[in-house]
Amino acid sequence: FGNHESLHNFYVDAQCNRYSTDRPGDVSSEGEFAARFVNPGNAPEPETRDGVVGPPYKGTVYSFDYGNSHFVMLNLDYWFTTGGPPGDRSLAWKLLGGNRAGYIMANQLAWLDRDLAAARKRGVVHIFIAGHEPVAPVAGHVGGSMWWRGLDDATLPSGDVLTMRTKFLAIADRYGVAAMMFGHEHVYARLDIGKTVDKQLTRPIVQFISGGAGAPFYAQDMSAPWTNAVK
Repeated sequence: FGNHESLHNFYVDAQCNRYSTDRPGDVSSEGEFAARFVNPGNAPEPETRDGVVGPPYKGTVYSFDYGNSHFVMLNLDYWFTTGGPPGDRSLAWKLLGGNRAGYIMANQLAWLDRDLAAARKRGVVHIFIAGHEPVAPVAGHVGGSMWWRGLDDATLPSGDVLTMRTKFLAIADRYGVAAMMFGHEHVYARLDIGKTVDKQLTRPIVQFISGGAGAPFYAQDMSAPWTNAVK
């Protein structure tokens, strides 16, 4: 599940700025996705922000064992909101609520911690995480995903991006995740997150991006801090 699976309500203001946000409940992007695909049902509870309950996670967040390996699928475009004037991109989230693309909210993070702990207790050997928005974008989405050009402002809705990413990577490090697999960027690329993105990690975690299956390719964005490590 990613941003191209979004089914949104759209709005336009007097200055012709476009806004959009995920629909609520079972008619949300997530609800419609789950109605069409049969996936494991071990998802976390939906998120709540400002008293509003977000879409269901069921069918878009899940995990399973295969042989000696454990696979986790995350929803990295949950409750996706976007748009607004170029000078105030946070206005969309202030007005419409929802969530920033690439931001992992509290319930999903807590679920991941519990899920990986249980997997290790069962004795799995290898752990892999997959999702749409990469930890370290490398091309056309360096301005988003789990980076947002270094945004870390807790006063903005879903604005503490780097703090969130550090929490996520700490969980992956704690349970020895071997690799993460993402899309979103229209390229193939890989890098060792442990060496180039978060120096606090105690072991290598390889990030694979494979998003070249049908759209025009993106050029590498050389402004990313980890650009020299990208293969």
